[in-house]
Amino acid sequence: MVLLSPSINGIRKLLHICEEYELYYEMRRNHGLKYNVRKSEMVVFRAGKGPERIPPVLLDGTPVQVVELCSVRELRVSGKSL
Repeated sequence: MVLLSPSINGIRKLLHICEEYELYYEMRRNHGLKYNVRKSEMVVFRAGKGPERIPPVLLDGTPVQVVELCSVRELRVSGKSL
């Protein structure tokens, strides 16, 4: 899954929606959906100088690893080029 947002607050809101979805279906249907923070990464595309410090973003209470990129030639997600 790929979530895109122009801001840290936006990505936090999207992750919160994912967490609520996970909890809702865990309680209702026990389908086994679980987001794995160890396999999750946050890619930061900077515009200009951008902020020096990236605020933490949490998934299930654990910080998501930040991968900062200045320029991107190819982004691969699950083995697919985007």
